[in-house]
Amino acid sequence: MSRDGAVMPAAYVERPKLGRGEELRYLSKPELLEEIGPPRFLRVFLVLVTLVVFGSGAWASVAKIKETTKALGEVVPLGSVHAIQHLEGGIIAEIMVTEGEVVARGQTMVRLDPTAALADLEANRIRRVGLQLRAERLRAFAAGDAAAFVKVPARYDHLRADQQIILKQQKKARQKQKNVLALKQKQREVELKVLKSEAAKLRREVAILATQRDTQEKLLVEKLVSNLVYLNTLREHNTIAGELDEVIDKAERAREAIAEASAKIEELEAGLRDDALDEMGSVRAELAEVEQSIVQTQDRVRRLRIVAPAHGIVQELAVTAVGSVIAPGAPLAMIVPIEDELIVEGRISPIDVGHVKIGDEAKVKITTYDFARFGAIEGVVEKISPTTFKDQDGTVYYKSSIRLNKNHVGDKPGENLILPGMVAEVDILAGERTVLRYLLRPIYQSLDTAMTER
Repeated sequence: MSRDGAVMPAAYVERPKLGRGEELRYLSKPELLEEIGPPRFLRVFLVLVTLVVFGSGAWASVAKIKETTKALGEVVPLGSVHAIQHLEGGIIAEIMVTEGEVVARGQTMVRLDPTAALADLEANRIRRVGLQLRAERLRAFAAGDAAAFVKVPARYDHLRADQQIILKQQKKARQKQKNVLALKQKQREVELKVLKSEAAKLRREVAILATQRDTQEKLLVEKLVSNLVYLNTLREHNTIAGELDEVIDKAERAREAIAEASAKIEELEAGLRDDALDEMGSVRAELAEVEQSIVQTQDRVRRLRIVAPAHGIVQELAVTAVGSVIAPGAPLAMIVPIEDELIVEGRISPIDVGHVKIGDEAKVKITTYDFARFGAIEGVVEKISPTTFKDQDGTVYYKSSIRLNKNHVGDKPGENLILPGMVAEVDILAGERTVLRYLLRPIYQSLDTAMTER
């Protein structure tokens, strides 16, 4: 009978009540698994994994990473590299720099042998002094006064003495010619004076004979004088009158000779003066040429000291031996400026150039300095070449110019300076994309090319 008074079947025997653990021992494995379910730690793990997966997916679809295009480059000055050449060439006397040395603007790099240039300069100076003295000598001769020769260095005194002697001889020769003409003029003047006196005498005789003739002519009419006497007087009158005419002609010719002699003296003076002035003009023109030649030679002497045109680094030094000869216009060295603004000239692969545009930011790592210690330098892409170039190995690339925002690495200006020629690694920030897109990219590429093979 049960506790409530009910009568139990005869075959039923009441068993004592068991605990849950004892009950589970009597169950089969399928029933046991169904009864107890998965362990709690497993459920917690599965929940965490699910949260991580979905959370990561959500983060990957939102979080963005920066895309970079890598390029190798070299630091170059924004300005031009200076090529050192010499106009005339010459013999090397001294080499004062070495390959790779940093030189200051105006620093002497090479000296050339000055012998030939100095000899040419001295020769031109001698010509200049000689022409100056010669021009003054001609001026003094043309003006007929004393020469005021320029003061010259003692080593040129012989040139001044020579011109003084020449001037003295020229004046002496001119005076001699004038004396000859003056003597002729004087002789003609004396002759004219004699002729004038003779003409006066003959005029008196002619006048007397004319009176005598006229008187005898009247007496002849009255037959008081013979015809013979009258004819003799007439003949004598005509003879003296003829002599007077002849003397007058001679006097006129003497006057003409005197005038001619005077004109010749003036002509001599004018001719010698004009010749001297013409020669002086030629001398002064030649002097101007010599002055210009001296300026050029002095410039040539100054260029014997070959100096650095800018503060920079010596590269490609072509002269190595004292006494060697350099040809006119031959390159001596290259100066890479370091005071000019520096840029990095990078090489971008044709595969990556489509992702790069002007204005993109870049991070530049100078390989000379430890990136982990000094960090990178910020920069901006300023130029991309419109076409490709090839290096010696045949590799095709695009040139890019990245302007740097400072000329040193690290935090201390003036230290760890960037110099032309340093190698750089450039990371150009070409855009952004999500992490999920980055992870799915291989799948997209595979799907894009799947089932397209022939």
